Amino acid sequence: MRISTKSASFLLTLFLFQMNCGDFTAPDPRLRKKQLTQKITPLLLGIRNPDSSNQNSPSNSNSYDPNAKYLPSDEEIHSTLELEKNLESQELLTPEALQKTTSDFSSLNQYVVLSPGEIDAEAQAWKNGTPLPPKTLTPEEQQARYESKLNQMNSYYGSALTEVPKLSTLQLTNLRSNSFIGIFAYSYLQDYITELPDQEKQILEKNLAWLVSLRKAAIDEMAKRGL
Repeated sequence: MRISTKSASFLLTLFLFQMNCGDFTAPDPRLRKKQLTQKITPLLLGIRNPDSSNQNSPSNSNSYDPNAKYLPSDEEIHSTLELEKNLESQELLTPEALQKTTSDFSSLNQYVVLSPGEIDAEAQAWKNGTPLPPKTLTPEEQQARYESKLNQMNSYYGSALTEVPKLSTLQLTNLRSNSFIGIFAYSYLQDYITELPDQEKQILEKNLAWLVSLRKAAIDEMAKRGL
C-alpha cells in the first residue's frame, strides 16, 4: 500500500492539532470569508448538526453571549483562507483528493506491519511471480488497534490540556491557531467520512472534540490573563 505525499500532508495537518465541497472559488473574497465563518462556527462551538439543531447561530446582538469569545477571529479566518488557497493550488481540496485522503486514513488503520522475515518472503514471492495475498488484521487485532489509537489520543490531548495554564502567551496563541487549522481540516473531510467504519469515525470525531476543547482552553486562559 502506498499513500501519496499530498494525502499524507493533509492527514498530518489534521492530526497536528476536518464544507461542502462544491465550487471552491468565489469571485468575492468577502463572500468566501462569510461562507467559511458560517461553516466552521458550529464546529468551534461543539455543535455537530447545526442544520437540525434548535440552537440558533450566535448573533451580533447586544445581549451577552458566553460563546462569543470562541467565535473565529479575523486573524484565524484570514490565515485559513490563505491555507485554503495553498491547498487548492496543490489540488488537495478536490472531491477526488478528499476522498483519497479519507481512504488513506482508513488504510493506515488497517495496515499490517510485516516482520523482516515476512518482508523477505513477500519479496521472494514477487520475484518468483507468485505474489502472496496481502495480510490483514483479524477482527480482534483491528479492534485492539482502534482502542490503542483512542487511548493514545486521549492520553496525549488530556496531558496537553493540563499544560495549558503553564503555556506562554505565544504558546497559547499557537495552540489556538493550530487547533483552528485542525478543525478547519475536519470541516472539509466531514462529508467524506460517513462511509468509514464506526470506530474510525469515532477516532476522527474524538480528535475534533479534543481540538475544540484545546482551542477553548487557550482562549479561556488568555482571558484569565487579561489578554
